[in-house]
Amino acid sequence: MSTASDKGLVKLAQYLAGISAHQAIWPEIANALVQLLGIEVAAVGERDPGGKTRLAHWSCAADTDQRLRDDHQSMLLAAMDEVRDSGFFTSRRLMPEDGRTAHPWELLFLPMMRGNQVTAVLLIGAKRTTAFTRQELDFHLAIAGLAAVTAERLIGERELQQHRAHLEELVAQRSGELLESNRRLHQEVAQRQQVEVALRAEKDNLLRILEAMDDFVLIVGPDHHVQYRNPAIKTALGDGGQQLCHELLSGQEQPCSDCRLTETPRARSQRVEWQCATNGRIYDRTMTELQDITDGEFSSTLVILRDITERKRSEEQVRQMAYHDDLTGLPNRLMFQEQLRIELSRAERNGTKLALFMLDLDKFKAVNDTLGHHAGDQLLREASQRMRAQIRGQDILARTGGDEFMLILPDLHAEEGAIRVAAKLVDAFAAPFALSGTSAHVTASIGIALYPDQGLAGKVLIENADRAMYEAKHRGRSGYWFAHDLPSG
Repeated sequence: MSTASDKGLVKLAQYLAGISAHQAIWPEIANALVQLLGIEVAAVGERDPGGKTRLAHWSCAADTDQRLRDDHQSMLLAAMDEVRDSGFFTSRRLMPEDGRTAHPWELLFLPMMRGNQVTAVLLIGAKRTTAFTRQELDFHLAIAGLAAVTAERLIGERELQQHRAHLEELVAQRSGELLESNRRLHQEVAQRQQVEVALRAEKDNLLRILEAMDDFVLIVGPDHHVQYRNPAIKTALGDGGQQLCHELLSGQEQPCSDCRLTETPRARSQRVEWQCATNGRIYDRTMTELQDITDGEFSSTLVILRDITERKRSEEQVRQMAYHDDLTGLPNRLMFQEQLRIELSRAERNGTKLALFMLDLDKFKAVNDTLGHHAGDQLLREASQRMRAQIRGQDILARTGGDEFMLILPDLHAEEGAIRVAAKLVDAFAAPFALSGTSAHVTASIGIALYPDQGLAGKVLIENADRAMYEAKHRGRSGYWFAHDLPSG
């Protein structure tokens, strides 16, 4: 993908990450494609309760004729049905009928998946005379994937909110009934038997609720013995007779290092993210103190574990797209700037040095123009792998532009260390690159700025490294140059 496409995806990912479950999913996604990426037409189709596909939302640029939707709705819905049935994208070309349209419409219908099922279809339209290129198709497929991840996250959050609201309603209802029973108990001593029966019934109802919950529910005594576990935890972790909570959840003989059961004073309720050592999944863990109704003393702890593994994975996918280059997998410019800020702060705090490299591939444009973008992408991936092989694990390599890379060498003891790395990077480009049946020889020009000698701020270091890189190109390419050796004036 191009840098512009990468930036567009990053911008879209950042926007979608901010959408909450309270907002309308499809309008937000469609409007974001039009407003942030400049797409002429973006629409979402989904199946209504009757099984028929309908346009859930239609968004278009201000100067776009609405007749595309009004005059060709049956064709649009038929194409969406095709995608829902097959699980693959399809396209249509719509020729102008009356000559008033400058160009025909190119329409892409892209599946948005949840698991193995198509939950919705994303329509992207553009007025153009040629079909979408493979690069454009990959870009739009990436958009659809990002939209699907966002929709799945929002749907999951909405379902979770509904589930919680339902439980809160049940708890409120049961609490009201218990209060009413308690009032009657004090007012009508003669009816104590009847009230006790009602309380037992309520206990049974609450137990049935716990038995039906997908969340893990345990009641643990102060001695770490498991007094109750619901069927969900038995199904997931087994019912092997573990009597202690750390045996059940962590598979160890001693209490966990972060155990809160024996704290004094105890918090009424604690909520943290927690990873289960038994199955490796991540949970939202809530621990609530339970008191004895006779004396108010601490009797046990209610532990509720809600599985949030998939939500965390979705969040990580969005973060990966926002902070990494899709082509090479390296950190992008946004993440590089953040890492540079962190390393400069650490170097200032510890009184250490670092080196900033700016690396540009010589004659890369010629390879891209003669062999095509696919070969150019292949070369960039191979170049990043060669450079990775020459640096340490703590060094930070990023792709910050088309054929521009930047490298941070933290904890630099002497300038000679930067010289050794620069020489290894130049040598890494000595062998030609095998590209789709042919080969290409591409070298690298490197500019180097040292902290704190050539700048205290990241912006100054980058500017000095950039000037040094152009000096290396001026002196014949395939080499490196230090900022402190730049000619004066």
